[in-house]
Order: sequence, then C-alpha cells, then structure tokens
Amino acid sequence: MIKDVLKNSFIYTFSNVLTKGISFFLLPVYTAILSPIDYGIIELCSVLSTLGVIFFTLQLNEGTGRFFHEQESTERRALFSSTIIWAVLGSYSCMVVLWFLFTDQLSVFIGVSKEFTYLIALSIALNGIFYIVRSHLRWKLLPYFDAISSLTYSLTTILFMILFLVVLRLGLKGVFYAQICGGAIGVVVALSFQIKDLVLRFSVPIFRKVLGFGLPLMPFALSIFSFHFSDRLVIKEFLGLDDLGVFAVGGKIAMIITAISIGLGSALTPLIYKHHKDSETPKKLGQLLRLYIVLAIGFCFVLVCFDSYLIDVMAGEKYFAVSLLLPFMLLSVFFSNLSQFFPGLVIHKKTSTISWIGLFCGVLNCVLNIYLVPIYGLIAAAISTLISFFLYFVLYSWFANKYYQIQMSWLRLTVGLTIIIFVWYLNSFLQVESNLLNRIAQAIIGLGLIVIAIIPVKEMRYYLNYTRTTILKAGKS
Repeated sequence: MIKDVLKNSFIYTFSNVLTKGISFFLLPVYTAILSPIDYGIIELCSVLSTLGVIFFTLQLNEGTGRFFHEQESTERRALFSSTIIWAVLGSYSCMVVLWFLFTDQLSVFIGVSKEFTYLIALSIALNGIFYIVRSHLRWKLLPYFDAISSLTYSLTTILFMILFLVVLRLGLKGVFYAQICGGAIGVVVALSFQIKDLVLRFSVPIFRKVLGFGLPLMPFALSIFSFHFSDRLVIKEFLGLDDLGVFAVGGKIAMIITAISIGLGSALTPLIYKHHKDSETPKKLGQLLRLYIVLAIGFCFVLVCFDSYLIDVMAGEKYFAVSLLLPFMLLSVFFSNLSQFFPGLVIHKKTSTISWIGLFCGVLNCVLNIYLVPIYGLIAAAISTLISFFLYFVLYSWFANKYYQIQMSWLRLTVGLTIIIFVWYLNSFLQVESNLLNRIAQAIIGLGLIVIAIIPVKEMRYYLNYTRTTILKAGKS
C-alpha cells in the first residue's frame, strides 16, 4: 500500500506543485494590477464558491468515496457515477436560478454591478461541477487522468488570466472570465476520460444511499467552511475589503503547502477505503503520517525563514503586513490536513461525530473572530483560526483512534513546531541578523533538525532506499 500511495502521491503532488507553483510565481503580476480591494472581492467570491460546493454538491462526493468501491460490476459503477453527476448538474442549475432571483442583494453584498454578478454565478457553477467530475477520477484510482484534468484546468485558467489581465487589461472582470474558461475546459477534459463509463440513467436508490451518507456531514462541511472563511467574512464586515485583500494574499502564500497535502491525500484516501481491513494498514498510515509531517513542517519552516524576502518579491510593500500573519496561516493549513490520516470515524460511518466535532470548533472560530478581530485586527483572525484548527485535529484524532488506531508521536510533532516558532520569533521580534546567508543557514540547520526529530532511522532508510531505487529505474528506462 505504501508504494501505491507514494507512486500516486508523486503524480498528484507533481501536478499540484506545478499548477500552484505557476500561480504562486504569477502573484507579483496580480498584485501589481489588482488593488487590495480587488483581491478582497475575489476572496469574497471564493467564500461564496465554497458555500456553493457545500450546499449544491449535497456532499455526494463524500458518499461517492465511501461506496464507489462497493459496486461489484462495471454496469453498477457506471450507473453509480452517472447518478452522482446528474444529481450535481441538477443541483447547480437550481443554484443559478436562485442566484438570479437574489441578484440585487448579492450585488450589494459583493460590491459589484448586477451584470458582474452573472459572471460570478457562472464561474461558481462551472468550478463546482468540475470539482465533482474530477473527483470521480480520483475515486476510480485514475491518478494520471486526474492529474491531467487538474493541470488542464489550472494552466488554462492561468493562461486566460494572463490574457485578460495582462494583455487585454480587463481588470477584475478578467479574473472571472478566466475562471469561466478554465472551469468549462476542465469539465470537458475530466468528462472525456470517463465518458465511456457514464450512462443516461439515474438511480433513485443509489442517490438516496449516497445522500443519506453525505447529508449528515453537512454541519461538518459548514464547520470546515467556518474554519477557512469565517475570518474572511468578519474582516470584510469590520475592517473592509482592503484588509481582506491583504489577508487573502497571505492565505494564497500559505496555501502553497497544500501542494503536499493534496498530493498525498488524493492518493491516500481512496487506498484507505480499499485496504482499511488489512492488518498492516494502520502501521503504514503511521509511517505516511510522519512523512507528511516532515514534508509539511519542513516546507513551512523554509517559508518562515524567507518570509520577508518572499513577501517583498511576491506582493510588495502594500502587503508587507502578511509577514506577521504567515506563520499562523501556515500552521492552520498544516493542522487542517492532518485529520485525513485518521480514518476511523469515516470507516465506521460515524459521520454525526465528525459533524459535532466540526460544528463545535467552527462555532469557536466564529466567536473568537467576531470578538477579537474588531479589537486586534488581522493578527487576531490568523491566531483564532489556528487555535480552532488545532483543537479540531486533537478532538478528531482522539475520537478516530477509538475505532482505528493510528500511532503518532506528539513529542516529535511538538519538536518540529517549536523549531518553526523559535526561528520566527528570532527573526520577527529579537531583530537578529537577517541577511540572506543567515536565513539560508537557518533553513539548512532547521530542516536537518526537523527530519531527525520526526522520522525514525529505520523509516528514513526505507525512504532513501525507495528514492534511490526509483531514480535508478528511471535512469535505466
């Protein structure tokens, strides 16, 4: 299983690193053209898009992952996939109708014209449909096609973004034109890889079964929404769209580490559902958990070491406040992805427990943001979200381990996090020498300490041997 996860993870990680890397390095272009208020509007529409995924996918994607591999024949799998896709197409059609009915209110809330909101609605619908269609490739264990679909969607969106923003100078509208083009092409490409497996039929029993699994997760999905976006809504209401734009740029930089988590998680989740009954799976999950912790914490550490240089190059002086937010935002993203290594609650269908944990931590995040952001500003939003994500991970892993035990060393995790916090404190508050050579030395020493602290020697040898073997095979071919 570990080899399958590493192999598929490499595919997903490569595609995510490539697309997110290109988008990341285009950030200076975007920040030069778009104002913080423009970025604030984009972030607000991202919030609405996420709400669309929560409500109008009906959480069918979660049920798909749980039940797809239980379909015993090709015909049943084709009917299963078709039912889910038809359901989501119908649901997003309803969303577009509702959007048009409330256009006046939405235009005031977002701060754009009524005509502009039509672009936003189409962008949200196409991107939500792409999310579901592409997810089917992952559940079918087709990582190459999934990666191609993702790359096509991302690269197409980026190319159209350059065309509309840089060449045609369409400003904020150009962003949504690009998202519409990317979403439409992404849907076509993802469907083309599975069109032979789809039929013009809809199964009510399948829909009810998957919906019955997914709907109890709606509170959980809303809680995850509150983790990621309640701070955005509070900032928009109390501080304004310009501060929201600054916060959004920090989030965009922090989300670069999801290239690791999405790559590993995309490969891991389907294989967990397939192999969870194997006696060796919990042990292997523990190994993969430690590998992810090293990769993610190591990446966070490098970003913290070079934060001032990074923000100066990527965004410029008007976004320099991001440097104080970045460590907290990076750790929030890190903790938000740890729960995928603890599958006990999902395997045993304890979706109500997941929902209650998420709901409690989501409400906590909302309360902290509403109370603290008006007083302390953006730093309060970043710290509140980190506290909520950390508490969610602790509760989720504790309950999940009651049903499916995964070993994790809290001491090793604490050591890795302490290294990051210590270096950030030195650079931000003690005014130690911060020339480039000093930062490079910090990064090298810190990364070495993180690897030694978290990965046992036996596992380190295994990964080194696996990497060496893979390189040798690639060289021979």
